[in-house]
Amino acid sequence: MQDAWNKFKNVEIVVDNQDALLYKVRVSKEDNTMNTTDMTLDNAVDFLVEAIKEDYLTYTLHGKAEPSPVNVKMIAEFNESFSLVRGSKYIKIVKNGSVWGFIVATEKDKQFRKGDILKAAGWAAPARNKARGNVLDGGYSIAWTGPHYL
Repeated sequence: MQDAWNKFKNVEIVVDNQDALLYKVRVSKEDNTMNTTDMTLDNAVDFLVEAIKEDYLTYTLHGKAEPSPVNVKMIAEFNESFSLVRGSKYIKIVKNGSVWGFIVATEKDKQFRKGDILKAAGWAAPARNKARGNVLDGGYSIAWTGPHYL
C-alpha cells in the first residue's frame, strides 16, 4: 500500500506497531493539506479510511504514549473490521457491521459531487441533506464514529 501513496506529494505512511498493523497517515506540516491533483476516488477513500483508523487510535490511547495489550487488540480488531461496498451511486464504508458513511461515486448525482461524504440514514441509504466534505478536495471533518454533523 505504501507504494500507492509515494506518488502523492507530502503524504507519508508510517507503521506505528507491526503487531497491530496500525497505520498512521501524516500530512506535511509545511502546508497541512493533501495533494489531490492525482488522487483517484479509490485512493481518496483509502486515505479517508486511514484517517478514521487514526482517529480511533487517538481516541483509544486517551493521551497515553503506548497502548496496553487490550488497546492493541481493540485497535487491531477495529482496523480489520473495515469493508467497502461499491454500488453504482455510492461507496458504503462499513466498520464492525455498521455503516460509517457513504461516498458519492458518480458524477450523475443532481445534488452532490463525486467524492462527497454523506452520513448514513440507515443500512442501505445515505442522509441526503448535505455533504460532510469531499474526499477528493480534502479538508473534511470526520471521527471514527462517522462524519461530523453539520
